[in-house]
Amino acid sequence: MTLIKGVIFDYNRTIFDPLNGSLIPGAKELLDYLTEKEIKLTLLSKSYQPGREQQIRDLGISGYFKEIIVTYEDKQPSHFYRLLRVMGLKPEEICVIGDRIKSEIVIANQLGMKTIWLKQGQFKDELPEDRKEVPDTIITSLEEIINAPYHYLNC
Repeated sequence: MTLIKGVIFDYNRTIFDPLNGSLIPGAKELLDYLTEKEIKLTLLSKSYQPGREQQIRDLGISGYFKEIIVTYEDKQPSHFYRLLRVMGLKPEEICVIGDRIKSEIVIANQLGMKTIWLKQGQFKDELPEDRKEVPDTIITSLEEIINAPYHYLNC
């Protein structure tokens, strides 16, 4: 079993709740925990309008991430490869945590990364249609990772 040495986080509805304008419950605690364990963290966000970078800074979480990518197009494998290079890790040493089966989960699976689907919010009913969309793990709160990190991240 390969130990997870890096995490790629999705932003909207995984770290940040756009409906409430605040961090998802457990997000700050999870970032603190992973940082303490020296796990490399990166962030990938799709945005429809400028200002996402400033929003991340205003939330006080930008310092947790080795790299932050904000894209104004759909997420692409090239975004994940860039984060992989920045972390200096192999795909099997990376875990991707996101809320979209059709976006970050499917791409990470295709690249050989471990995937955790945060099944809550707007896309909680978006079910996998084939094997490449099936996440390795399904959680309904970030606290699940904090309470059982060895189970979810092997760290």
